[in-house]
Amino acid sequence: MKEIGQILKARREELGYSLPKMSERTKVSLAKLNAIEEGDLAYFKDELTYVKFYVRYYFNSLHLNYEDYKELLSAALDDYTQTSSLKKIEEIKESNARVKARVQNLSSPKTKTEQPKVKKKVKVDVGFVSMFVISVLIVLALVYVFLSSVLPMLSKTNDDNKVIVVPDPIVHEDDPVDPEDPVVPVLTLTSTGTINYEITGFTVDQDITFIILLPNSESWLSSKVDGVSTINPARGYYQRGDSYTKIVKATDGMVVELFIGYLASPKITVNGIDVHIDDSLVASKNKSSFYFTFKGTTP
Repeated sequence: MKEIGQILKARREELGYSLPKMSERTKVSLAKLNAIEEGDLAYFKDELTYVKFYVRYYFNSLHLNYEDYKELLSAALDDYTQTSSLKKIEEIKESNARVKARVQNLSSPKTKTEQPKVKKKVKVDVGFVSMFVISVLIVLALVYVFLSSVLPMLSKTNDDNKVIVVPDPIVHEDDPVDPEDPVVPVLTLTSTGTINYEITGFTVDQDITFIILLPNSESWLSSKVDGVSTINPARGYYQRGDSYTKIVKATDGMVVELFIGYLASPKITVNGIDVHIDDSLVASKNKSSFYFTFKGTTP
């Protein structure tokens, strides 16, 4: 898990985002994001079943492919679960050993250095003995329940192809959202023509990042939102190897226009999704605008 946290932290710093900024963008608490980057699975001990949702959402927010690290995360969760189970078993063994030692101490006769002149009858505290016996029975019952029910559930291997009944998570006070049903929207980009694209699967006011890369030559770059020219980033000539990044708040019906003055194999991505540019446009090396229309919202 620490390796996954280091990958996410390095990517976040590479994009220039602070941890509080990512908490604001993802609507996931700062404490949870910090625990993920530190590889601290103990923080999620009461909601381990939701760790995959949080980590996958964080990967998508940083434009990383979660599937490349899915097996690594599963191995970390299995290792943590097995370690926790062994610790609990050791604690139960130690508790049973202390109870057994106490019973032996109470039942073994005590040697005396001096012979008493008068023999006294030892009064047995019936109430204490009864409470002790009840306590031992309760401990044994808890051990039996743990070994017969809880331990098999903890040691069961996670299988994505099986239906898993997810328990209600424990909500921390610092949680900004209710993790009861953490549905992660899936952004979809569809080509509807040579220079027209349709974006679906977004939420209202979600940050959508458009990036133009110039791997081969310089070009004039600019953008418009609903027909209005934008000044951030500034329009103008960009050198080979430069990138042009435009971030907008998604709304239904909005149209984003990206203008490229020289089509010499540029690369366009939308939230990390590659935009396919028609081969005829690339071959012509002419200028062209590309239009991205937002359709529908995810509730």
